[in-house]
Amino acid sequence: MPATAPLMARLYLDTVVRTKRTLIVGLVLVLVALLFAVAGILAQGPKERLGLYYLFLFGGPAGIVLQFCALFFGAAAAADEVENGTAVYLLSRPLSRPLTFLGRLAAAWGVLAVLMSVLNLLVGLFTGGPTHLHRILLAEIPILVGCGVYVALFSLLALLVRNALAVGAVVSLLWDFPLSSVPIDLHLLTLRYPLLCLVRGVAMDYEDPDYQALWSSGMYRVFEQSPWTSFVVLLLAFAAMTVVATRLSARRPVNLRQTQ
Repeated sequence: MPATAPLMARLYLDTVVRTKRTLIVGLVLVLVALLFAVAGILAQGPKERLGLYYLFLFGGPAGIVLQFCALFFGAAAAADEVENGTAVYLLSRPLSRPLTFLGRLAAAWGVLAVLMSVLNLLVGLFTGGPTHLHRILLAEIPILVGCGVYVALFSLLALLVRNALAVGAVVSLLWDFPLSSVPIDLHLLTLRYPLLCLVRGVAMDYEDPDYQALWSSGMYRVFEQSPWTSFVVLLLAFAAMTVVATRLSARRPVNLRQTQ
């Protein structure tokens, strides 16, 4: 039923975007934007402002900010039917469970992608400035990819464990985020490492003297994987997690348990 996925996407937007978790995510993103905007205004010289933008990219769209937001929206994509508003449709119509899940997953990715893209544009203009607008726009590529990968990851976790928010936070804080920057092979077991390599390869200008000064300091030398290789790795990871999560959602019984 081709209309199932768009229908579930609209339900997700109606029931999740208006909740407190979306307000919390929005407040966090506004705070991040304000901090970097003020830092960009106070920065002295183009090198320092560009360094702030690169720091934002590595810590925001490719860091803990993205993972925090994806955890909320991804877990909501795999929530119980009563909680996410799909119970009535699942009972009254012969809807496909996999397409139902895919619709919610696509909506979660879309909401997160819009929020992170707007955040990137605002911070980029206040730090990198209009002279680096082409790099700011190119940074949207790894942002869109990262949003999809992490939403798929946390949706899968929500289907596997009961307390997805707590488990997701542990996975993010103790595995993916810290191990992605270590100079040993453990970083190859994370999702953030190829995302960081994609950011460096796509959004950072190798010919820019300011970038070369930052590169010579060794700040970003660990992220040497090819951006094309990184893109393929992330795409395969996204596809694998989406397929597994979709299969799990098809076997998951309809949960009509009313919350107190």
